[in-house]
Amino acid sequence: NEGHHLPTLSPSGTLLAAQRPVIVVAWDLATGAETVYGSAGRPSRGPVDISPDGTLLAMSCLRSARDDDIFLVDLSAGAAPDRTQRRLLRLPGADRLPAFRPNSETVAFAHQVVSENGTGAWQVVEAPTTPGARNEDVKVLVDALPAVGRISWFPDGKRLLVWDGGATRIVDLPKATQERVLAEGPLDPDAGEPTPLVVQDPCVDDTGEWLVFSGSRTGGIAPDPPLRVYRCKLDGSAVERLS
Repeated sequence: NEGHHLPTLSPSGTLLAAQRPVIVVAWDLATGAETVYGSAGRPSRGPVDISPDGTLLAMSCLRSARDDDIFLVDLSAGAAPDRTQRRLLRLPGADRLPAFRPNSETVAFAHQVVSENGTGAWQVVEAPTTPGARNEDVKVLVDALPAVGRISWFPDGKRLLVWDGGATRIVDLPKATQERVLAEGPLDPDAGEPTPLVVQDPCVDDTGEWLVFSGSRTGGIAPDPPLRVYRCKLDGSAVERLS
């Protein structure tokens, strides 16, 4: 067993997908059937996501050095895996961390703007998932980020939680505003005195009222206890340890 990580459950709770070195594996939880997507020639890496209606799986596959593209997989029953994968777009630079927008036929993802030295700032962009999408159809949702470590949608499909590896922001798209949250660090509920947690990989739960994240007092650096899973309210209050 090479190990699986970054699991994603479909909204219906019937399909589980996870990353394995180079490939993505999906399991039908009713039958136990396993399907493999990706290959050594086009390795997949990073989190995957499943569309709200359960028909598409999005993953990031490496095309060349510093050039990942988003691929979509048709999850229709009986479809041959090697015939259902299609590249969403051919944007220059890295495209990672796909996240389907609720109640919409679009997917958001992290995109690195290519500069002269081959690196550049990051954006969160959005593109339609329908076949025939063009580069011109891409819409920039968040610009000029130093990095993007996690993207998740609020259930209303109008707000995004974006973590850049340090700062966590709630992006309200209709209002065109960004609100920094968890800036002070949620307080460790197990500490005897007020001790902030280092937040990693935060995301929004399916109610839109809680943020779920990995955390520890020093970010998992020894001799601190290992990273645990926590949740808290959007303002960082009511912290609970889940693992």
